[in-house]
Amino acid sequence: MALRAVQTIWIRHAPRRWLDVGTGSGILAVAAARLGATEVFALDPERASPPQALAMARLNGVESRVTAWRGGLDTVWGPFPAVVANLVADLIGDHSAALADLVEPGGTLFAGGIVDRRWPETSARLEAAGLHSTVVLARGRWRGGLWKRPVDAGF
Repeated sequence: MALRAVQTIWIRHAPRRWLDVGTGSGILAVAAARLGATEVFALDPERASPPQALAMARLNGVESRVTAWRGGLDTVWGPFPAVVANLVADLIGDHSAALADLVEPGGTLFAGGIVDRRWPETSARLEAAGLHSTVVLARGRWRGGLWKRPVDAGF
């Protein structure tokens, strides 16, 4: 579902700069770079994740376009035209305002990894943060979606 979302964002907007929040193995960062993004930033608080993401980028020949580091949302500044956050509902909901702030006006956020029963609450928190749902994705009990920051969002 998350890879499909990355592809959808690319097809719709072809953003050159991406942010992958909670990158893990780096698969979403690498996918964005392989599609053509020229700058992909990937962060994760887990010690092992950034090295894994960079190794994945090397294996896929996109290491010059992917930058990964250990850290949280307080270690990055934006905004970005594309942000992907394949996390869990609690993290997305608790950090909805910070995630929204990282999306530039007209930009897109993919928020995924959300179990179905948590989807309404998480969606409401992203809406309250100033984002508007454009696509809802579902696979079994899992939900994700694309969220747009309006161009006139006060910037």
